[in-house]
Amino acid sequence: MNRILSFDELRVAQHNKTRKLVIAFAYDIELGEAICGNMILSTRSFQLKQIPLHLLTFYNLKDTNDLISDEKDISGDLKGGIGYLTHVGINRENWNKSWGMFDWASLEQDGSVKVYRQKMSAIPPP
Repeated sequence: MNRILSFDELRVAQHNKTRKLVIAFAYDIELGEAICGNMILSTRSFQLKQIPLHLLTFYNLKDTNDLISDEKDISGDLKGGIGYLTHVGINRENWNKSWGMFDWASLEQDGSVKVYRQKMSAIPPP
């Protein structure tokens, strides 16, 4: 079973060096890196990567919605990646329960955002 993410758990972020857009959804507390994904529709592949926070600029929800519009996301990669995370999700074997989750409501103008730990379930997954 996969870990399905909700739209409000995701944000588009830009890598400050490469200028590429990724979808940020979790935080590796031990390494201090964002867990991000990107879809490449032309090859039908979804890739996970870890990126240090200082290399990312996060977009708020309004800007995220704007960036996935047909006019701005011509390739459909962002929209496809968000669709993948919200409908297919991340395989439980690849989902690390020690990852933190971003509190996007705390996103500041300077790009800082708070992170909280996931609640551990007492019931083991099937």
